[in-house]
Amino acid sequence: EGESGDGGGDGGDGTGRSDGADPRGSAAEGGAGAPGGVGGGRYRHPSTVPPPRAATKSDLDSPSFDPRSHYVSHVAHSPATALLEANERLALDIRQLDSTMQTLVYENYSKFIDATDAIRSIGTNVGSISGRTVDDAGNPSEKGGSALDRLTISMERVASASARSEGLLRASREAVAEKLRIRRLLTRLDALLSLPSTLRGHIGGGRYLQAVTSHASATEILGRHSAGFESLRSIEAECDGIMRELVSDLKGKIESWSGSAGGGTFALDGDALPGPEGVGEVFECAGTLWTLYPSKTFSPGLDCDKCRGLALDSCGRLLRERLVAPPPEEGEENDDGDGALAGEVPVAFLDGILEAATLYGVTFPSDDVPPGTGGDGPLTEFVTSNFDRFLERVRSILAEGDESDRRGGEEDEDDDDEARDDADFRRVSAALSRLLASTRELASGLALPEVGLGVEVASGLVDRAVELTETLVRRRIASRFRGLRSAVVRDCLGPLVERVVGGGDPEEEKDENDGNDENGAGNELSLAETIQLSSVALSDGLQMADDLIRATLSRGAGPSGRRRGDGGGGGAPVDSAVVKLAVQRSARSFGVWLAGTLEVLAGCEPS
Repeated sequence: EGESGDGGGDGGDGTGRSDGADPRGSAAEGGAGAPGGVGGGRYRHPSTVPPPRAATKSDLDSPSFDPRSHYVSHVAHSPATALLEANERLALDIRQLDSTMQTLVYENYSKFIDATDAIRSIGTNVGSISGRTVDDAGNPSEKGGSALDRLTISMERVASASARSEGLLRASREAVAEKLRIRRLLTRLDALLSLPSTLRGHIGGGRYLQAVTSHASATEILGRHSAGFESLRSIEAECDGIMRELVSDLKGKIESWSGSAGGGTFALDGDALPGPEGVGEVFECAGTLWTLYPSKTFSPGLDCDKCRGLALDSCGRLLRERLVAPPPEEGEENDDGDGALAGEVPVAFLDGILEAATLYGVTFPSDDVPPGTGGDGPLTEFVTSNFDRFLERVRSILAEGDESDRRGGEEDEDDDDEARDDADFRRVSAALSRLLASTRELASGLALPEVGLGVEVASGLVDRAVELTETLVRRRIASRFRGLRSAVVRDCLGPLVERVVGGGDPEEEKDENDGNDENGAGNELSLAETIQLSSVALSDGLQMADDLIRATLSRGAGPSGRRRGDGGGGGAPVDSAVVKLAVQRSARSFGVWLAGTLEVLAGCEPS
């Protein structure tokens, strides 16, 4: 290789270097070398040639690939083995590329043939549609007919048949339409002719609003056609008379029911108007009058506020008349009698309040008061005032029950006091549990969006019921502890006083003490014996108090162990915290009383 580079230029010697010149520059300035020289005679020393890059396919595929530089670099730096391997790899890549190119050519030719066949089939189809066919070679032929022409002829035939059918059936269709129109007119005429009987039927069934609606729907037809028909004029006059009678009757009823007409209670004789059958009839009557208020012909003269007030007053009087519930029948009373007192709690009164509040919101909807913001003022006053009456009634029922229990205990002194107290406490607990459950159900119903009374008002009702329950529980427990004082005096302190004053055991016979002196000095108890007897009496009294406290707390945990839904108005038991607090207060009062009593018996001043 060195010899083949002797033909270098002036700036290069045999080594390819020049003094002070760039080796690449000296190589570039070299002349045309011998034919055997590397790079066409431009010889460079191997040390000046940059090392070859890795001979990979990516380098060969690079857009900036330089074959000459790649070749010179390999020749200058790679051994013969590496050159042979690179040559073999390049030959293998060339054969693979040739094979791939042939495959692509075959695939492209196949696609071309498929496209040709598709074009030929399209031509055949187009020719068949246009009336021309093509032969196997794709040339047009005049054989066969036009499919479009055949389709056009078929459509014309269908249109002609449809036109003939339309002409034949037009008269029949018009006759059917005319008969349907006449039928509708006859139906309306029949409704008009039977309108008086329809109105009387609705009024007799208590459907006043439906009667007003039926009359309003027929008023326009009667007013438009009654001038030319005598029968329609008579029907219109009869219906107007029925409506005037209805308005007068409803107005008299609502005023009588509400008490604005001067009645004290609902009349029971036949000369005056009877009371309403229920809350629904009251609001049916008030809603009908409010609906007729804008009418110029049948206006009752009662606006919305007046109708609301009359309806609430009527419902209040109706509920107050039914507040005193009848006593339960024999078959309804439980075997143990626990539900007798609970059955007297008039929970139907609360159902009437909820029904009145619901119908009030349905009959007199108000857009001024959003739901859940406290409700309408008159409705809130109606609910709270009637609920107060309900609580007073419950208070009186429980007070009457306690009074009857005390009278029964005084008349039958042989009965077991503890068993009687236990039964009394169970009955009171059942009644109070029913009171709380019914009040919570009422509050849940009043807080619904359909009623819109507001959560604050509903929760206030529950708070008042809980307050009444706590008060009655405290009174009941205080009454039992007052009975405990009588029992302690009778069974503990009384015998103690007799022993201390009488001296000795009162059951001993008198002749055992005949040898004593006149003043009874021989029967006097010693101080130790007196202290011992006092300790026994005190221990017995405290034991009685402890038994009462345990029994009260165990009974306050639940009324007879009943579950909700059982007879006797079972439900949630009285709050145990209320019972515990009442027991603590009564026990403290009892302890103070017992200590003061013992101080008085000992001859000391009570502290």
